[in-house]
Amino acid sequence: MTIPDPTAGPPAGPVAARPLTGIALMAAAMTLAPFGDAIAKYLSAAIPVLELSWARFALPGLAFGAVVAFRLGPGALWPARPALHLGRGLALYLAATLFFFAIARMPLADALALLFVAPLVTTAVAPFALGERVGARRWAAVAVGFGGALVVLRPGLGVIQPAAPMALAAGVLFGLYLAASRAVARATPALVNIAHTVLTGAVLSSLVLPFVWVAPSAADLVLMAAIGLAAMAANVALVRAFEFAPAATLAPLAYLEIVMATVLGLVWFGDFPDGWTWVGIAVIIGSGVTVSVREGRTPRPSRI
Repeated sequence: MTIPDPTAGPPAGPVAARPLTGIALMAAAMTLAPFGDAIAKYLSAAIPVLELSWARFALPGLAFGAVVAFRLGPGALWPARPALHLGRGLALYLAATLFFFAIARMPLADALALLFVAPLVTTAVAPFALGERVGARRWAAVAVGFGGALVVLRPGLGVIQPAAPMALAAGVLFGLYLAASRAVARATPALVNIAHTVLTGAVLSSLVLPFVWVAPSAADLVLMAAIGLAAMAANVALVRAFEFAPAATLAPLAYLEIVMATVLGLVWFGDFPDGWTWVGIAVIIGSGVTVSVREGRTPRPSRI
């Protein structure tokens, strides 16, 4: 699960004028991310989800933490606003864990479509949490996007998947994480913000790990490491993408992740979204792109 994060790009100032490089890196990030999710879905038959969530955070936490400590000194690992960073890390950890619970029980593409309500949640809470002004068109896009989520869920029609509310809850939590990220994006370098987040997830998941640990086989251990590697590689590509192209250009490419998740779900698990789910996905994507474009044109208060 990788949705463009405000802390991924440069906090201020112009980006380098190499949009094709940024687009290629963004496409790479969105292609890599679903592989970690697919591996987690496969392993969930034998490995507890909470253990897989630990695998998602442990390796990136160690890697990003080591890089930040080496480049900027160990003191950089202690954030200036610890409560806010802890809240961000907790929201991301819970979102990732709920998402892993969801994909263990439902198709990848369906779960990912519900996760992509996150940017809509961010827009909805922005006026209250961040002091941003949200115009009528963005509010309309948010409303339509949540309507698309209802099409995927189809409550009351007897087709709702039991794990779907977990995926939707993961999307809401991820949206809150993105909102909190906006509050810190300009104050701290992108790499440091990511290190704070994944280290929080690594610590939280490590506290839970002794209560759920199931010894993996050698092959499963390699695959668990691959979950962390996929997340780390996607994050690195995402950070680099925002150094070469503006967010308004890159954000619509995030939906390539649904395409790759659909391919992996079909090839690996034999899953394919039905017609109404595709309608819901199209509505969510259209609303998300609208919000991304509108936000790219809307100046934000400098205090954020």
